[in-house]
Amino acid sequence: MGVSRTFVESVVLLLLTAGLTGLLAPWVLKRVEERRLRRGKIIEAQSKLLDDLSALLWGWRYMTVKVTYYAVKGDAERYAAARKDYDEKVWEVFNDMRRQISLSIRLVSMESYQTLLEQRRYMSDLDREMSALLKNEAQTDEWRAEAKRMHEHIRAEATTRIDDLINRLATELHLKASL
Repeated sequence: MGVSRTFVESVVLLLLTAGLTGLLAPWVLKRVEERRLRRGKIIEAQSKLLDDLSALLWGWRYMTVKVTYYAVKGDAERYAAARKDYDEKVWEVFNDMRRQISLSIRLVSMESYQTLLEQRRYMSDLDREMSALLKNEAQTDEWRAEAKRMHEHIRAEATTRIDDLINRLATELHLKASL
């Protein structure tokens, strides 16, 4: 009795399926794992970007507000120390901010990248005002009034801008806790 053609076709089909499954399944699983690992690295990089930006922006904010705070208080010794600290660190802060913005190009949307550039311009504009304040050695009532205006602006506007920026990035990057 001969082997039926249907039986041979079924065996060939079974062997072909087993062969493809044996080759195709590991290949597909490998690609899925590579994508999962890549996505994990991207999430890790996005999280680090957000952490680094937060530390940088809040460090800049407190360094800046410290100068105006001691200027308004009239504490000459602490004002001088805060001013010196600001003068020594502000360029490093701007460099670090620009570096973070460059890193962000591959991790955030173009809209968020543009928002980071706007934040950098805001910081530069405030630095120009701060530099004008720091150049004035007279420390008159008018100077203190300007220091107070800047202090209040930093406490309100800069604080809100930083919170909004970090919240916006965390939302975009899906790095906010779901409650």
